[in-house]
Amino acid sequence: MMLADLFTAICDMLCKRTGAQVHLGLPGDTDSGVYVWPWRHAEDALANSLVPPNNQPAKPHQLHIGYRNVYFLVLVRPPLTLDGLLLLDLARRAIREEPVILVGKERVQLLISDLPLCDLSSLFLAASQPMSICLNVEARGFSDPPASLTELDQSVGLPRAG
Repeated sequence: MMLADLFTAICDMLCKRTGAQVHLGLPGDTDSGVYVWPWRHAEDALANSLVPPNNQPAKPHQLHIGYRNVYFLVLVRPPLTLDGLLLLDLARRAIREEPVILVGKERVQLLISDLPLCDLSSLFLAASQPMSICLNVEARGFSDPPASLTELDQSVGLPRAG
């Protein structure tokens, strides 16, 4: 799953569900609407460190076993108005009512979570943005599990149990 595909799907879903214009990136001074601001990308280190047997190079499909999480903030402009707060509530409701979206052939789970105030203020300070009310969302990408453990063993290059 490509990050561009992920954020296109998220922005499309929010646009459809809120009826507002959705922007990817830092909030602008003049454009009103919903903003999706990615701030962290994390991959499952264990899954990415699997070593194929006999020190052979890994096949591309062997590297996509673990989770890939992306964190982003959902903000609205204007932030502290009744219209802005209504828009933020519509975005929150959209994510809670549609917590799994399809991106290509992969399902992605959207989870609203708390972000400690010190981390949140650090993000806004680093971006030279005024702090405002927002949602912290985690996009957790995952594929359907294999049909059996044997299929999983084969996907990572382990010999077939016999």
